[in-house]
Amino acid sequence: MDTRILTVASPAYLAEHGRPGHPSDLRDHECIDYQDPVTGRPFAWEFRRGQEVVPVAMPSRLMVSDVETMLRACVAGVGIAQVMVLGSAGLRRSGELEVLLPDWPDERFPLHAIYPTRRHRTAKVRAFTDFCVALLAEHEGQG
Repeated sequence: MDTRILTVASPAYLAEHGRPGHPSDLRDHECIDYQDPVTGRPFAWEFRRGQEVVPVAMPSRLMVSDVETMLRACVAGVGIAQVMVLGSAGLRRSGELEVLLPDWPDERFPLHAIYPTRRHRTAKVRAFTDFCVALLAEHEGQG
């Protein structure tokens, strides 16, 4: 399955730097990149709306390899970040992060559950994966 990717910033960052109106406006903002563990480079930023895709290469103020560090830096006003719906709902609900560019909602990131056998899942693994699917569905509805 997959989850939505949201572009977010703190109210303090937005008060100081303004709110981008289009993905291309991000070139004029400080951004926080997330390091791809396979390549060591930052994940590419793309914005999707239906069939329209806008890749954006922007200046990065910081590159992190830990989601919690990225979220904390974003909340602190360091820059704009791209985050998964899953794991950011509390910060969005509390107002610590605001969603930017909501009319570009179609960027997704794949999620996988990997378990060690080709046979049927054990009851524990099935319960856990079913729980994860339900949790993701709940958060997707709040995105």
